[in-house]
Amino acid sequence: MARQPPPPKDLDGFQLLLSTADTKRKLQIGTDLISYLGDPSNPIDCMDIGLFIDGLIPWMQSNNFKVRSFLSHKALDVNLSAK
Repeated sequence: MARQPPPPKDLDGFQLLLSTADTKRKLQIGTDLISYLGDPSNPIDCMDIGLFIDGLIPWMQSNNFKVRSFLSHKALDVNLSAK
């Protein structure tokens, strides 16, 4: 079984991974990104925020059922925890 690489240490690192077509990898990246953004000590600046958003939007609009379910579930978690 192949080991997963460690999660990126900044948003620029995540931006490089968002274009993957591998569903399992997309799910792992999503989990890692949500964990990263949930930690207030992590910086949210990057070299080009527009490029990051441009990569994030297609990733979030994935046609894959597993990715869509993951995103819907995480959005619900975030919404409920904000109340």
